[in-house]
Amino acid sequence: MTSSRLVVAALVGWLFDGALAAAPQFVQGPSARYGHSMAYDSARNVVILFGGYANGSGSVVLGDTWEWDGESWADVTPSNSPPPRGYSAMTYDATRGVCVLFAGGGGSFTTLYGDTWEWDGLDWVQRSPVASPPARRLHRLVYDSGRDVSLLFGGRQGGELGDTWEYDGNTWSAVSASGPSPRSSHSMAYDPATSSVMLFGGVSGSFRNDLWAFDGANWSQVTSSPAAPPARRSAGFTFLGNTGRAILFGGYDGNNFGDTWEWNGQSWSSLSVSYGPTARHHVEGGLVGVGATSAAFIFGGWNGSALGDTWTFDGTEWRPKLDYVTSPVNGNRYALTPPMTWQEAESLAVLEGGHLATVRTPTENAWIYSNVLGSGAVYHAWIGLNDWSVEGQWEWSSGEPVSWTNWCPGEPNNLGTSSNVVHFTSGAPCWNDQFNTWALAGGIIELPGGPASEVTATADSTVAPQPFRAHSIAGLPSGGAVSFGGETANGPFFPTYEWTSSGWNKQVSVNNPMPRTGHSLILDETAQDNVLFGGENINGTKLAETWAYQGGQWTYLTPTTAPSARSEHAMTFDPIAGLGVLIGGEDAAGTELADIWTWDGADWAALDAREAREGHTLEVVLDEPELSADGVQAREIDGPEVCLADGRQ
Repeated sequence: MTSSRLVVAALVGWLFDGALAAAPQFVQGPSARYGHSMAYDSARNVVILFGGYANGSGSVVLGDTWEWDGESWADVTPSNSPPPRGYSAMTYDATRGVCVLFAGGGGSFTTLYGDTWEWDGLDWVQRSPVASPPARRLHRLVYDSGRDVSLLFGGRQGGELGDTWEYDGNTWSAVSASGPSPRSSHSMAYDPATSSVMLFGGVSGSFRNDLWAFDGANWSQVTSSPAAPPARRSAGFTFLGNTGRAILFGGYDGNNFGDTWEWNGQSWSSLSVSYGPTARHHVEGGLVGVGATSAAFIFGGWNGSALGDTWTFDGTEWRPKLDYVTSPVNGNRYALTPPMTWQEAESLAVLEGGHLATVRTPTENAWIYSNVLGSGAVYHAWIGLNDWSVEGQWEWSSGEPVSWTNWCPGEPNNLGTSSNVVHFTSGAPCWNDQFNTWALAGGIIELPGGPASEVTATADSTVAPQPFRAHSIAGLPSGGAVSFGGETANGPFFPTYEWTSSGWNKQVSVNNPMPRTGHSLILDETAQDNVLFGGENINGTKLAETWAYQGGQWTYLTPTTAPSARSEHAMTFDPIAGLGVLIGGEDAAGTELADIWTWDGADWAALDAREAREGHTLEVVLDEPELSADGVQAREIDGPEVCLADGRQ
């Protein structure tokens, strides 16, 4: 199901008659809220949302039911429904095929419920179990699929509670098991890999960051190294299918958190994501895992006001679910991203299947300004125009020729010599060049969708690239070489260049990796393409992206497993085993890595670790030469020997 909308407006000359309201930034759905409850219905492949609060005082309490199918929201409006409430808890009972909702608070946080409800996909039914836990709010409820019960812990009723209960579909039973201290606003999730319920943090006299596991009979505290995320309450926590990985997002310790952490079953690690939801809390019921894959979904929360944004997590990166508007001018679809840098917005546009907007005519310019930006409602908004390649030589990130421009008076002025990207200026339909690292603007994404044909990969004969460094280069299957990334005196180097016997050719691809340094690029002789991994973007963020290059076209790959984000690693191709080989590098914390990975054309696989290093080189040696002990070591990986020239140890 798609969520694009067609906006029809009348043309008067090249201007539109009247200024239309800006398109909603995020896909349309439930009103902004926090303290709501969500669960993933695996039988119908939808996320269920119920209730929550709309304002900070809790005086506006909600009782609506919504479903998310992966593309759009639907207001269900059932015949029967629980009374409006927030700070409730809900989980999906996969055996009986129902969502179970228990307790919560009413308006202004004063009323406490102790009722049990079930949602079967059509209607809510109130259950009357023989026994039930006391009324409460700010508790958590998780389905234990190994034992076919829903497990409840803690919450608040005057003070914090520390009791454990199970619901089997007929009645509630108290569990006699000592465990976490009494607490509320904690986070819980079920780990199918270990058949245990995991609990993190919350409020227990103070903010906590302890981790506990319940095995069906007993609670045990889990120790981890390195240290856990900072203490907090009201964070989202969910396992990613059957991967054994969980993510923790957001929370509150007097300030809102916007960080993303991963638990791998043994230790915590902070994830370096390109962009993500704004800092927030009260999402302990608003983050759920989706399906058996490494995917998750978040809606809403509180950061000083109620939020109504929808985001998905693919196991590596967050992506906002944007509201696309279809243009009657060219049939293409447009959406506005949250505030982020130009590079981040273009990267998101590529993942979405397009680029930052190419503005070809005054008519397109006027329509975008009126219908996507709302005639200046957005302070800045990035478009695809840039002069990354050659200072003063403007080009569109889509690769289309620059046939028309609409600079504001006095622009482009190249302020600070690093204004290589362009945005609509404040309150006017004209353009201004801006600093590369600004994150104050949203980006206008354009996707193909109608009469305007999609740009295909082409070669643009040019003179040699301007001087650049920290790039990567590899041979092409048909001969010659391809170079990507690096930086020039003017900043990051954006385009892809091919070298052949006839000279340099700048490539124009539908999708492109974003500028980076410290990445590695090899020729995969088995797949007959080039493979790029990792690097560091202009903001200093380490990357864990895998890209393939073939026939002038870049393709973003999503392997099941992959090395962690890094730069300064080395890669080569093993022609006997038919595998790419990656070793070492530097992670987001500046730690030198010692892991070894192989690439089979579809997925990464980890091998045994060696000495940590970065800034080294790697090549395959087929004739097993005698190697000097000073500076070079030979290591056998799956057949031929791999020579590793020393980097920094």
